[in-house]
Amino acid sequence: MQRLQRTLAVLLAAYTCFMVAPRLSTIRHVDLVLVLDDGYIIEHGTHRELLQAAGPYACLYEHFARAG
Repeated sequence: MQRLQRTLAVLLAAYTCFMVAPRLSTIRHVDLVLVLDDGYIIEHGTHRELLQAAGPYACLYEHFARAG
């Protein structure tokens, strides 16, 4: 999976790409994360910014990190 992510990063560097990801690890290195709830954007920022904001994204990330 990491090899695929690295390859995509190289191939898509010059393009805008929307990615829907079932795993949070897939989107850790994207430029901008949009957090949706019921079709509405409720948070946006980088992975780091969203963790620091301690909102829904951070709660979800912590939940999955604890689950392993």
